[in-house]
Amino acid sequence: MHPIRWSILGIFFAASLANSQSAPDAVEPILSIQIQTTDVTAHLLREYVMPHVPPLPTPQSPLQWTMQAKQIRQHLLDDIVFHGWPLEWVNSPPKFEDLGVIPTGDGYRMRKLRYEIVPGFESTANLYEPENLQGKVPAVLNVNGRASGTWRVWL
Repeated sequence: MHPIRWSILGIFFAASLANSQSAPDAVEPILSIQIQTTDVTAHLLREYVMPHVPPLPTPQSPLQWTMQAKQIRQHLLDDIVFHGWPLEWVNSPPKFEDLGVIPTGDGYRMRKLRYEIVPGFESTANLYEPENLQGKVPAVLNVNGRASGTWRVWL
């Protein structure tokens, strides 16, 4: 093709790109058309992916399985969960302090707790436990702080 034709084609291409980028609603009707059903897509993906998944290793003995599970667990903790964390944080023992009991009635009492999340950083929690502890009983642990949540525990 002649260089002038390339230039004209480039200008039209750039103009069409500029137009489509400034108006995302223009392509929404085209992209919203469903080409395949989700069932067909899932089936095709499964047929493609499953032959590429290697088989799981079969341990020869319970001892080998236990050793392999220990190695996987250690790899998961060292290389994924605690990756980049200071070793002081990872290896520090947990510290909990019982700040006392507050009677609440209704068969439960509230125990105020303070715990160390990482060395030098503490938070609080409230443990709601039955007044008469006998056998396994339900309790509620409210962990307060930045990402608070409620945990159900058995005492």
